[in-house]
Amino acid sequence: MAGIMSTSLFIEGFPPSVSAQELFALFAPYGRVISVELATSWDGRPLRIADIQMERSEDADWAVRLLHRSHMDGELILVFRLPEDILPALSALKGQPEGARWDRSVLFHST
Repeated sequence: MAGIMSTSLFIEGFPPSVSAQELFALFAPYGRVISVELATSWDGRPLRIADIQMERSEDADWAVRLLHRSHMDGELILVFRLPEDILPALSALKGQPEGARWDRSVLFHST
């Protein structure tokens, strides 16, 4: 199953003040957003990385094509598709108490 792309997107580089709702609004025009997870350090500081789950693979592709290396409030953002085989490692990382804290926001679905 290696190489099969998931509908998860990994985003980095956005301004530290960006909320899950703002990322949702940025990605919603490209398809239905299932969830947005922002990472913060153990002391609550934003790490400027996020995991966004799209409903369809085609929507994730479209978002990457149009948003990768774009700018948000003057900051360069990078958007990557995650292969299915990396998701268990990402989930394990999210569960590390001494590592980054991931705040999951299941938001209203876009139409």
